Amino acid sequence: MRVVSFDVFDTLLVRVQARPADLFALLGAELKAAGINVPSPITFAQLRQQAELGARRTAPGGEVTLAEIYATLKVVFNWDAAICARVQAMEINLEEQSLKAVPGMLARVRAARESVDAIWFLSDMYLPAACIEAVLRREGFFCDGDRLFVSGEYRSSKHRGDLFAKVRAQAGAPITDWLHIGDNPHADDAVPRSQGIRTELLREAALNRYEELAGGKQTELPWRSLLAGAMRRARLANPETDPARRIIWDTGCDIVGPLVLGFVHWCLSEAKSRGVRRLYFVARDGQLPQRVASRLASAWGFDIECHYLHGSRQAWHPAAEQGADELRTQAVGYFRQAGLLNGTPWAMVDIGWHGNLQRSLGKLLALDGGTQPVTGFYFGLVPGASALGTDTVLGYWNQLPARDHGVRRLNHALWEIFLSADHGGVLGYREEAGRFEPVLREPRNQRALAWGMETLQAAVMKFAELWLEVVPKPPPTPTDWLAVAREVYLEFYQRPAFAEATVWGGIPFADGQVEQDFKCLTPSLDGPPWRGILPWQRPLYWWAEGAQAQEACWPLRLYLALRDAKRWLTD
Repeated sequence: MRVVSFDVFDTLLVRVQARPADLFALLGAELKAAGINVPSPITFAQLRQQAELGARRTAPGGEVTLAEIYATLKVVFNWDAAICARVQAMEINLEEQSLKAVPGMLARVRAARESVDAIWFLSDMYLPAACIEAVLRREGFFCDGDRLFVSGEYRSSKHRGDLFAKVRAQAGAPITDWLHIGDNPHADDAVPRSQGIRTELLREAALNRYEELAGGKQTELPWRSLLAGAMRRARLANPETDPARRIIWDTGCDIVGPLVLGFVHWCLSEAKSRGVRRLYFVARDGQLPQRVASRLASAWGFDIECHYLHGSRQAWHPAAEQGADELRTQAVGYFRQAGLLNGTPWAMVDIGWHGNLQRSLGKLLALDGGTQPVTGFYFGLVPGASALGTDTVLGYWNQLPARDHGVRRLNHALWEIFLSADHGGVLGYREEAGRFEPVLREPRNQRALAWGMETLQAAVMKFAELWLEVVPKPPPTPTDWLAVAREVYLEFYQRPAFAEATVWGGIPFADGQVEQDFKCLTPSLDGPPWRGILPWQRPLYWWAEGAQAQEACWPLRLYLALRDAKRWLTD
């Protein structure tokens, strides 16, 4: 008999939380909301884990069932039988709601089903087999004729190896070929191999370093666990086969997605508190944030319109100068058509950094008789950024303490690569058949499309989709979210892996308005990478950490250490 067996958790199914125990904190919150007398959600989670450890000490073989765990909890909380049964049912229900299929694994199970005689599922777990089977059936994994073996009910485990022996004994026929697929290096690989079983180790569902960092510790807020879970699930949905584009997708899920979503949430919250009814996301950096904002505003009930506004330094600065009447007429015609002059309170949204674009916009509107002050929401503002008269500029990243925010140190070029759009730069406007249309350098941004900009945007939207799936309303404040997103971003920027530095450091970008001189963040140098330390060798937005990750050398390490010490002293 030919058999393929699958581990269940973190192989076929993954939770929306970062770690299994994080579910207990959410359960504690549900219990308090239901009026059941328990301590804080975190304390309940700790007591729930202690109850499981206590039950394992007395259970045969150390494998327990959920009922045995709750027999211990019943004593801890002095619950009666009805309350104990109710809470146990709530945990099962929360588990069922939290478990989702690992993308791609259903196709893997179906393919295996076509080539073997039996499909089995093995799990070291306390949950009832009926619960696990129901979720496997719901997700399409389990079919009639399959078998499920759960350690708590068999009093044996994969970890010790006796569960594999019991499964073999119950096979009903000699096993001629057995392949086991799972995620645990010991229980799903080393142990079955020692028993002559072929194995395949799948580690993709394990939290990576960014997701571990985002999830924080169990003592921290439960929303962080859901954040890390959404990052992981989005990453697992990676559809790319090209290695570079796989990295771009993963970065979109783990780095860019949380930063853009947090920025957009802040914009919506600020707009609501200031009575702003309409947000204009300025091209081209605003394309991706506008798409995310539209999803968030709808899902979270913000009564705020989110529009995309074609604009640029090249289109607005010349039009705002004295004597540029024709350019101004075209620009103001476009603004009027877009609704900037119809009296609806609005604000513009842009990446930053000096506020010059907003000043030109304010001048253009004032020259046409506009009296409404202009408010600008920015990802980050450098020191000295200002607005005209009564206009307002606000920076998202600037909410951090002065020592921490360091807007000048974000590497503006990398962020502008992150927020690339699918069209060329805006050169100006022209009137056609009574409508004002933007004039683009090119209809499609071929350079960005070539390196994988659409992959990045799709990854960010996937992350936003999965976050909204588990969080029907905004849980943390934008400032709380920013602190976590910043920590994850700096982990990427300051300690990139070789492949990350190679991909992102090699993407071409142009800092000038005319977009003729394209560079990359870690350019190839004539000689060893330490030559890039010389100011005349390196580009304006040199990514020193990325260069170090690609080819480490002691002069570059020394440069980074001295640079960081100087920054610390001057902050």
